[in-house]
Amino acid sequence: MITNTDVLIVGAGPAGSTLASLLADRGIETVIVDRARFPRVKPCGETLNPGTLRLLDEIDLLDKVAAGKPALINGWQFANGTERGAVGMYMEGKHGFGMPRRDFDSILLCETRRRGVRVLEGNYVSSITRRKPRGFDVNCREDGGVLRTIRAQFVIGADGLRSIVSRRLGMVGRNSRLRKFSITCRLRGIAPNSVGQLHVTNDYTVGLAPVHETEPLWNGTVVLSSHGWRRTTNVKQVYESCLSRVTSNWVEKPDIVGGPWTSGPFDRPVQAVAARDALLIGDAAGYFDPLTGQGVFQALRTAQLAADAIESVRSSKAVQTREFAAYGRQVRREQRWTRVFQRSVNAVLSGERSRRIALRQLGKRTAYMDRLVQFAGDDLSIGGLARLDLLVRARRTA
Repeated sequence: MITNTDVLIVGAGPAGSTLASLLADRGIETVIVDRARFPRVKPCGETLNPGTLRLLDEIDLLDKVAAGKPALINGWQFANGTERGAVGMYMEGKHGFGMPRRDFDSILLCETRRRGVRVLEGNYVSSITRRKPRGFDVNCREDGGVLRTIRAQFVIGADGLRSIVSRRLGMVGRNSRLRKFSITCRLRGIAPNSVGQLHVTNDYTVGLAPVHETEPLWNGTVVLSSHGWRRTTNVKQVYESCLSRVTSNWVEKPDIVGGPWTSGPFDRPVQAVAARDALLIGDAAGYFDPLTGQGVFQALRTAQLAADAIESVRSSKAVQTREFAAYGRQVRREQRWTRVFQRSVNAVLSGERSRRIALRQLGKRTAYMDRLVQFAGDDLSIGGLARLDLLVRARRTA
């Protein structure tokens, strides 16, 4: 069975679904495949920052996502273990959402179908072969059974951290240096406030965020280093031990009502995000660490940039080379300061002394802490942040 299309997108998460919708709006024939069947659980922090909400509004999806009853998140509290630490708030009138990813992803995929995109769930990509003079033959197996060949002019890797597209096309980078793993559960409980929480220690990090407008439901994610992960024999027991240490002040102690779900490692470098006739978007385009919660924003933004590039290159091979290379440069340019910020935050919070100094100072400089949270929320430019002097000084002590 052979299916012909202009664009094949591998991965139906936020990056793939958004790109498929944008291409459908521009009249570009698109097929999207995913090995999972939706709705499906996605282990992550389940937050959408203010920058993500802005992008959703630009592509006419914000109202549909808001109808899913997400929780409003106005800021984040950073703590050195059980200590209070520092609190940063988003700009006045701005907020993020907390929402289960199975709901968010399903909303985006439903909209993709509504716009006329063919979606093939339960299809595992087994091989990707280049055709001459251009294009690909991609073989998929539906739930391990029926073999289907999809013939496409362009292939887009939107298939996450361990992207088969990047691996098959030789776009992967060096081996991961930062090896962190996560355990995520759905919690029910009542916290002292509704801001997101990040509790960091030498051994683990606990992130807590509300995920429903009216129900006291939370995302609780524990992140461990590879050393801590190797010592883990009972995932749920380790999770409960870490959680109990940081929720002692909750009005109603959280109960686990879903999970645990695991994920990682997170550091996934790539050599390039653009090839002659292929692009990587979302997590497949490179990912460092989920600590700052910017993954969904980058998924939607790379989808926007990829849609512009694909629309420009449908007719000319010469233009194709130039435009796809321009996509790669634009992604690197836009993510440059984000990567610097993410690595600085990781370095500062990984050291007990640097973490204590930074959070103590940020607790006194609330305006600066607000700006850091706003930058992490993709709602403030590097110019608006002014200087990362506090982070840089603290990083040197790490």
